[in-house]
Amino acid sequence: MTDKKEEVDEILASLEARIGTVATKNKHLKMLVIGDPGSGKTTFSATAPNNLIVDIEKGTAVLVGTEFQDTKVLEYKSFYQLEMLIKKLSEGAFPDVETITIDSISELGKRGLEELTEDKYVKSGGTSNRFVAEVSEHSENNEHMRRIVSSLRDLERNIICISHIREQVDKRTGLTVKRADFSERLAGTMNGIFDIVGLLRFDAETGERTMQVHPTKDALVKTRVNGLPAVVDDPKWDIFFNAFKAQHNI
Repeated sequence: MTDKKEEVDEILASLEARIGTVATKNKHLKMLVIGDPGSGKTTFSATAPNNLIVDIEKGTAVLVGTEFQDTKVLEYKSFYQLEMLIKKLSEGAFPDVETITIDSISELGKRGLEELTEDKYVKSGGTSNRFVAEVSEHSENNEHMRRIVSSLRDLERNIICISHIREQVDKRTGLTVKRADFSERLAGTMNGIFDIVGLLRFDAETGERTMQVHPTKDALVKTRVNGLPAVVDDPKWDIFFNAFKAQHNI
C-alpha cells in the first residue's frame, strides 16, 4: 500500500510541476516555412539563434562561405535517429541548442515512406513492391509524421520546419493554391500545429525575399502571432520572434 501511495504522490507531484499559465507555457516559437527551391528557406532558418539543423536533403551546403557556416548540423539517417534526438531533447540534452530546424519536413515524409516500403520488402522476402507504397504504408507514414511533428511542437525549444510547395487546384474556386508538400489531410494537421505557417518568396529580378503569413485564396498560410504584416519584407527570425515575445510578454 505504501509503495502505491508513493507512486501516486510522485505522479501528482509531477503533474503539479508541469502546470503553468498560458504565458509561461508559450516561450518558444514554432514555424513551418514553405517555398520553392532556392527561395532561401535554409538561410532563413540559419538566422535563428543556436540552431541545430537536421539536414535531410543536404540543403545546408548553401551556408558554406556565409556568416552561418558554423551552424550546427546533424545529417539525417533514419526516423529512429530523429525520434531518439527528440527524446533526448525532451529530457534536457543539448541545453545550448535553442532552435531545431528540420530541413525539410516534406523530404522527411518521403524518406519515411521509403523506409516503410523497404522494410515491408525485406520482411516479405522480396515479394512486395520495393518502390511503390500501398495505401496502408501511406496511412502509417502520415500518422508517423503527425506524431513526430507533435513531439517537436512539445519540445521546450524553438522549432522551424521547412517544406517544399505543393500546388493544388481548389475545386470550389478554380484557383491554384500553394501549400506545404504533404497529403491534403496531413497538410491540414500541420497547419494546426504551428504558430506561423509562412510562404517564402524570392524575386530573381530584384533579389528581394518576402514571407507571406496572412492567408489568401491562393496560399494556405497563417499566423497566431499578432503584430505581423500580411507580407514580411526581408524576413529574418528576429522579426517573428520579437512579435511573438511581445504577444506573450517574454
